[in-house]
Amino acid sequence: MDTYKNTDEGQRENILYTAKALFLELGYRKTTIALIAEKAGVSVGLVNYYFKKEEIVGQIFHDFILYIRRFLNKKLGFMIENQFQMHILFNRIFFIKIFEAPAASELYSLLREKELYLDATHDYIRSSMSAIILEFDLDIQPKMFRRLTIAEYGARKALYQDIYNSPNKEISIEFTDFLSTISVRLAGVTPEIVDENIKHCNKLMRYIDLDNIHFEDDFHSLDEVP
Repeated sequence: MDTYKNTDEGQRENILYTAKALFLELGYRKTTIALIAEKAGVSVGLVNYYFKKEEIVGQIFHDFILYIRRFLNKKLGFMIENQFQMHILFNRIFFIKIFEAPAASELYSLLREKELYLDATHDYIRSSMSAIILEFDLDIQPKMFRRLTIAEYGARKALYQDIYNSPNKEISIEFTDFLSTISVRLAGVTPEIVDENIKHCNKLMRYIDLDNIHFEDDFHSLDEVP
């Protein structure tokens, strides 16, 4: 991303893209607001106007989530039969790509450790999970639904940390599928239905070239994705 329109949105995205590149190259701690401003060609005041440093991390991952969803809609569209399958496919791509790049994995660990998720990210995830529950016509009270999402979040956090601390830091499709199905299993969806949706996702993965999506991509453009 070499040029930006001289608009508020363009300046904001310039700062985000520059900060992400520096985080991946130098690490979060070595990347200062002053350095972001210098590389982005803007003032320190403008960077501070749009973001606190920690907020940039949350925004990067929020944009990555939306980017993967747009990628899946573009590549697979109607072949994805329901939101549960979208959830499974999303988690496969998200974790594969996070663990693929050590710098991205380090940044994701920071996001989790410091709880830097945006409110918009929490809302988006809750909305996605709610859509899945509605698809299966499960009779779950809001309080119970909240407990299920907390259970999945806690399990996801613990399991991720276990892999992150392992020597090879390898992740498998089986692992991501387990994470993706915790809530629906707890909510009462049968193993047969879960397995049926996973099998369909296995077929859909044949249409996805994971080499076409990277954490360092411009998350706001899919024009160059074949």
